[in-house]
Amino acid sequence: MKILIVAVLALSAVTSSPSAAPTMVDLGPVAIEKIKDAKAQRHFALEVPIQHRGAKPIDITNLMIQVAFYDLVNGKLQPTTADMNSRWKTPPADWRASDTEVLEVEFNQPAPERPDARPEKRTYFGYIVRVYYRNELQAAHAEPPVLGKKFPAAKAFPAPPAPKKTAAR
Repeated sequence: MKILIVAVLALSAVTSSPSAAPTMVDLGPVAIEKIKDAKAQRHFALEVPIQHRGAKPIDITNLMIQVAFYDLVNGKLQPTTADMNSRWKTPPADWRASDTEVLEVEFNQPAPERPDARPEKRTYFGYIVRVYYRNELQAAHAEPPVLGKKFPAAKAFPAPPAPKKTAAR
């Protein structure tokens, strides 16, 4: 599964704050900006506003942003195969000049080199954005909303699997 996770260590939408506890960060209205690209089947930038909600400054080492895109392939919902990149629109993201910093996530699904090169019928379906702070879910947004219902957010950021132990010889 191709999911872009922005571990921020250096680096019209309705939003929700699923946690009952006060949030440090929230999502503003997510927007899509189309990019003209003759070599792409679909190319756009998803603009994800991350809003500061607390009195204390954001410790950026504790911020995780997860973005997942989905396609319909022959009528079945699947994670995208598109290329994804992200960047802050006004680095560094420090929430000093404003209470909002915008993460731009670029989605680029190249056009097939030959019309018959890709036998499946692939169309863009939507996205999910999740924001975690100190490993706790702060906000989530899915477009269309059915994606959020089909793939609900974990209340805590999923830890990577533990390495498998091998028997000593």
